[in-house]
Order: sequence, then C-alpha cells, then structure tokens
Amino acid sequence: MSYGKLIFRTLAILTASILAIWMAGRIVAIQSLNDLSVHAEQRTTLYASSLKAALSRFDYLPFVVAEEARILGLMLAPGQEAIQRAANEYLERMNDEAGAAALYVLDAEGTTVAASNWRTPESFVGQNYHFRPYFQIAARGDPGRYFAIGVTTNQPGYFLSYPIRLSDEIVGVAVVKVDLDPLQHDWASGGESIFVADENGVIVLSSQEAWRYHSLRPLPDDLRLTLNKTRQYNQTDPLLMNWRDQGPPSGGLQPVSVQPETNAPLQSTKPPGLYFAHATPLPDFGWSMYFLAPDNVINADVAAARIMTGIIALALVFAGLYWRQRLHTRKLRRLSRAELEARIEERTRELQEAQSSLVQAGKLAALGQMSAAIAHELNQPLAAMRTYAASALMLIGRDAPDQASDTVSKMNGLVDRMAQITGHLKQFARKSPKQLEPTPIGKAVNNALTLLEPELRLREVSVETIIPEGQADILGDTVRLEQVFINLARNALDAMEGVNNKSLTIRLESEDGFHVIEFADNGPGIPAEELDQLFDPFFTTKEVGKGLGLGLSLSYGIIRDFGGSISARNALGGGAVFRIALPVYETKQPHAEVA
Repeated sequence: MSYGKLIFRTLAILTASILAIWMAGRIVAIQSLNDLSVHAEQRTTLYASSLKAALSRFDYLPFVVAEEARILGLMLAPGQEAIQRAANEYLERMNDEAGAAALYVLDAEGTTVAASNWRTPESFVGQNYHFRPYFQIAARGDPGRYFAIGVTTNQPGYFLSYPIRLSDEIVGVAVVKVDLDPLQHDWASGGESIFVADENGVIVLSSQEAWRYHSLRPLPDDLRLTLNKTRQYNQTDPLLMNWRDQGPPSGGLQPVSVQPETNAPLQSTKPPGLYFAHATPLPDFGWSMYFLAPDNVINADVAAARIMTGIIALALVFAGLYWRQRLHTRKLRRLSRAELEARIEERTRELQEAQSSLVQAGKLAALGQMSAAIAHELNQPLAAMRTYAASALMLIGRDAPDQASDTVSKMNGLVDRMAQITGHLKQFARKSPKQLEPTPIGKAVNNALTLLEPELRLREVSVETIIPEGQADILGDTVRLEQVFINLARNALDAMEGVNNKSLTIRLESEDGFHVIEFADNGPGIPAEELDQLFDPFFTTKEVGKGLGLGLSLSYGIIRDFGGSISARNALGGGAVFRIALPVYETKQPHAEVA
C-alpha cells in the first residue's frame, strides 16, 4: 500500500470514529432529555399537589371565624374586656385544633382586635395591617389570598382572609396565617431542586434555602415602591437570581444558568450552576413552580455513551488491523505454497456451501413450523369438509337436493369456522369506531379467549365462563372491550405463575341496571398496600422489562369511557377478583361519541 493511501484510510477511519462518537452522544442526549422531561413533569405535578393540599385544608377557617357569634359580638362591642377575652380564647382554641401559624381578627380600620397568639410577646393584638393586600381585598368583600413575611414575627406565611359582615356591612376581616416551612423542609429532604416564584417573579418557596427571596428578573422601580408599601417581603430586599437561558428549550426543558447574588461583602466567585428547568403554572395562586435538574445528569449519560462508542470504534480499528495483517500473512503463504492454498480454497468453498445449506434448511424449518401451526388449527375443518363434499356429490347423484343443500350448509359452517380462526386477529387489529355502539359482552369474552387460547393451553389454565343465555349489551365497542378482557386475563395468567391447577373464572351477572363481569383467579392475590395503586399509570409489580404498568391504567380509562367502573379485591378463599360494572344498554339510548 502506498503512503498516500495509508494516510487517506487513517483519516477516513478517524473521521468515521469521531462522527460515530458525536452521533452516539447526540442520540443519548435526546433520549435522556425526553426521559428527564417526563420525570420533571411528574415531579412538578406531585409538588404542586402537595402545595395545594397544604393550603386548601385551611380555606374554611376564615369563613367559620367570620360567622362565629363571639367574633360578631366583639365587632359590636370592641372595648368590652370579657368579650375580647372570649374571642381570644376561641381563636386560640380554633388555631390549636387547625394547626395554623396564627388566627386573628381585624376591625374595619385594619387593627387587630383578637388573635390566637394573644398570650405571647409577639401578639398581633393592637397591630395595624391596613396596608396588607389581604386586608384590602377582604375589606372590599372578597376572600383574600396573599403571601408575605410577617411584620411582627418576621416569619413568612400564606394569608387567607374573609370579610366579617353585620347587617350586610363589612365591619372587619378574619385572617388565618399558614406556615409553609414544614412543606419546604419536606421538599428539601427529597434532595431535589424545586421552587415557587410569585407573580412578581420572586422566589417565595424553595427546597434550596439560599434561593429564597431572589428574583428571576430585575424588579422595576414602581414595583419596588409598591412592595415597600405593602411590605410583602418585610425588610428583605429581593436579590437577583441571575437566571439566564442557555439555549432554546428542548422537550419541555429550558437550559439555564443560575448564580444567586448574596449579601456578602465580596460577591462569590463560585461559577453559575447549570440546570434543565421545567416550569408549571399554578393559576390558583398566580404563581409558577420550577423543577431544576442539574445538567450533569445528561452530561454523564452522554459522556458514558461517547466513551463506550470510542471503545467500540477502537476495538473495530484493532480488529480491522488484525484482519488486514492476517490477510497479508495468508497472501504470503499462498504465494509460497500454491498447492496448499488451493486445497484451503476448496475446503473453504465446501464450508461456505455447507453453511448456505444450513441457512436454507433453517428457513425451511421455520416455514414448516408456521405451516404446521396453521394446519393444526385448520386440519379438522378441512377433513370434515372433504367428507361433506363427497356426501354432497352422492346426494346430488341420488337426486336428493334438499339433503345435498343441508350438507353444503354444514360445509359453509366449517368455512365460517376457519374464517373465524383467521378473522379474530384481523378484527382485533382494526381501528376502533368513532362512535360507541351496542356491544355484546359475551361475544367480546369469547373473542378474547379465542385470541388467548394458545397461551391458555401452554400454561395449562382451565377457564370457566359463567355467562347466562341471552344478549347482554352495553354501549361501547368490541375491540376496546376485548382489550380490557385480554389485559385482565393476561394479568391473571402472570399472577398464577408457579401455582398448581391454575383456574380462571369469568362470570357475568346483571344487577341494578348494570352488567357486572368478574375475572377471578386462584393466584396468591394482591398485597393490601397495593390495592389502591393498581390503576395508577406506570405502577407495576412485575420485574423490570416485563411490563410498563399501563395495562390496568388503560383498562380503567376504557371502562370509564363506557360509563362504567372497575375495581379489584382479594377473594376470601384466595386469589384476586377484578370487577367491571357497565350500564345496561337500552335500545332507546342514542349512540355516544368515543371519549
């Protein structure tokens, strides 16, 4: 080989290796981003639910206080010491039972006239909160919601307020302060980066304490003036988060850099943190929730993929060099030992022919297995048809057309049976109709069992169907109903793995305007702690790689679309029972659109 060709091939190999390494990293980065996006969406949904639950449990409290007779009496006679004491004791007891941070009442001027913390040095009694938006909103007659740092306690909280009325006149405001620190501690213990920014873009809740009361963007002067009046963040002047986008969003994730400012004399020289951010609006509060995943999660996957690709490329290069050296050695041997090379070539040719024969034999064996499977299902109907055909010819020869017609009808039935064998799969694969239609439950059960028949025989499962005679119709579609039945039957088969004398019982009954279908197996049953999670998406008890945890969740959605319900329980004698209840179809009902 000339020196020029060697250089060219070397450059070509290097170029191909670099391209392969880059492509591997790119593919893994895209997949990892997609996985991270799904994870981030699930986590923000969970965190948002915990926040809503923490606040909604106190929604009732200001309304109850505003309607309390002792509070109304205090509004009528604010200077009476006995009445004020009774109101304070009531608020103290109510706050202890509810578990809020504080519960207090303001008069029409915004001055606190009673409070649950009236016994403490930080009592709100006598403090004026007229400047707080939650007071101003409730004073106008609307329920108020507001996050702020307490001017008396310097502790942050979420304030819920409600107007107090006497004879349709607003005479005061009832307020509950909710402490969100326990919620933030729970978030921090999870080890994830999550925060909530209010309508001003200021972080008010966060799993990272150092991020709290930083703004995502510079605050305008007029907004700072408003905040000074409302003292929303008390004496805290929000610092900048230095939140900067680091490229276009991808898959619902925004690459960002974060470098929070500090109050230290010298600004930290720590480099900015790089994250993938997922934002979810919280319209009930006018806030936004952010989930941040460090970019090294993706970078680690990409680096691992590129290293593995580089190792594979290097191994291929060495393998190529070894193979080239081997060919070169063989060439030298062929030149020096021509006769031996000829024999080697002949033997190689024989081996190649033998290998080709084995490959062809393998193909024929596979075809034979498929043919045998089809023949096994169709052999009996074909044999019977041949007998019926001979009988029909004989009857025609005897001039017995009626009997010959009966024989041909029987042949027709056998043809229908063979068509049913091949038609079930085709029917199951067809698209669902756009409209729900009258659907016989018994037919869907039979179709599902027909499709599962080979697996039922293989696993030696006995099936008992208890379906009363007569048509049991629902408003649905056959394909999706079969899908539910197959999901339940297959789950039962998996649950009975390792059980002797496996049995599956399918029962159909009617009660109170519903058709009830039950799938009962004799497996080990369902652990009690998992019963409430069975129909959650992605919940599975199977080993990794044997299920995504979507079968029961999809079945739940299908049954719900049909206007029914699905539940699970453990049978008294052992095993699991899945119960489906679907409304009985009345012929006068109009067809409904598929949900």
